[in-house]
Amino acid sequence: MSKRIERVATWCLAAVMLVTSSGCTSFLTGALYMWKGNVIDPDFDKLAKKKVAVVCRPVVQLGFAHTNGGKVDSDIARALGDKLRMNIKKIKIIDPQKVEEWTDSHEWNDYKEIGKGLQADMVVAIDLQDFQLYSGQTLFQGKAKATIKVYDMQDGGRPVWQKHMPQTVYPPNAARPTTEMQPDQFRREFIDVLAEEIGRCFYAYEAKLNYARDTAVLN
Repeated sequence: MSKRIERVATWCLAAVMLVTSSGCTSFLTGALYMWKGNVIDPDFDKLAKKKVAVVCRPVVQLGFAHTNGGKVDSDIARALGDKLRMNIKKIKIIDPQKVEEWTDSHEWNDYKEIGKGLQADMVVAIDLQDFQLYSGQTLFQGKAKATIKVYDMQDGGRPVWQKHMPQTVYPPNAARPTTEMQPDQFRREFIDVLAEEIGRCFYAYEAKLNYARDTAVLN
């Protein structure tokens, strides 16, 4: 028996069991879950097959204590670009180094200028309102807030999507003592978490990943 036939047979058997034990409504719910899984769809799904520039800028000056001395805006943009590349089919992320070189060598006030200068199809823009690594002097707990916008350069740079992200807190349940790791390591962890939170606006993901991350933090 082929694997495909085995899968169909298994699905049908489970469907019959659901009908027998739970009735039609439960059957439909269970069947849909088995067929699709508990997948959360993205808010904006138009980045596939596009040449995309990812840009992040702080809307206020971020101090040394918050960023641990790094260029947090560039690091967030790079991390998000990696997430989009891994999760969206045929997307082309413009080299973050080229984006940095363009923004450093030009005076600009609008993300559309970057998109035009780099010949992007879309610009994913992150306005970073807050970024902190510490909760007190001896505890790590990252906190960040951002507004995400998408500009369609194939439509004259028109803004086509926007979201004010809720505050990202990591770890979400309890701060972590600074004796457990170096600041650079925690900073990398938090930026990865923040990039994933933003990235999920643009690609589907399984809801259980939220619980898995929270459980990992508690353990």
